[in-house]
Amino acid sequence: MKIILSIIFMFLTAQSFADLTGKGLICTFTDSGFTKYKPRSFYFTSTENYERRNITEKNDKFKILLIDESRYKTDKDFISLWGNEMTVNRKTLEYVSMDNAYGTLGYCEVFDDFKKLNKAYTKIKNTYQEEYNKTLEGNKI
Repeated sequence: MKIILSIIFMFLTAQSFADLTGKGLICTFTDSGFTKYKPRSFYFTSTENYERRNITEKNDKFKILLIDESRYKTDKDFISLWGNEMTVNRKTLEYVSMDNAYGTLGYCEVFDDFKKLNKAYTKIKNTYQEEYNKTLEGNKI
């Protein structure tokens, strides 16, 4: 009886690393050819779909925009982001192109829910806005 209860408890308390639903990533570019790109966020809305958000600038204001919703697939080593043609190594969190033509483009940080992901991504956007605002100082108009 103790063995059965132990097995049931183990299944109820085990964290699932296979199901990405409700989790998210913020991926930052570190490759010198891609550092002009702002970090991207990915939020996994279901067992097959994700949303990608980018930080964009227009008329001196930085915003977070939903760029697209697309499909993803996983295997034991990688998360393949189809609409973005990128993969994330599940162990190292390296962000690479699917054909690996560019090597490691950057690294990702994992978030366990949308609220934490959004808060961190908003903080990044605000940092870009503050840095940009400094470049506007001294403008007459």
